[in-house]
Amino acid sequence: MNIKTLLLVFLLPAAAFAQTTACQGLLTLSKNSYSPKTDSSPLSLTTTHCLDGRYRINIFNAAGEHILTLKDIAAQPAGTYSWPWDGTNKSGEDVASGVYIIRFTEPQGNHKARVILVR
Repeated sequence: MNIKTLLLVFLLPAAAFAQTTACQGLLTLSKNSYSPKTDSSPLSLTTTHCLDGRYRINIFNAAGEHILTLKDIAAQPAGTYSWPWDGTNKSGEDVASGVYIIRFTEPQGNHKARVILVR
């Protein structure tokens, strides 16, 4: 890197860095396995998204069947949010032990995670 390059970098406004910095949506789980009977708190899903807009969190069983729409928000500001899942389906009934796929859909795309639920 020469001095001219360094001067150009320092002369750019902060907004130019914000526009060029890649920001990716993210889905993280508080744990990879969850047991509603023995864990003192529900499974926590943390989402991060960089653009304002609609986003959804859907939960599917290993066969791909839709179990629950945990969140479906039409207009959510960019940020980081945590959402609990207590191991129930859309009817409020306990789901069976098994592998569940959590899909986070946000303006930049889809993100998936898997969790093992143990009853």
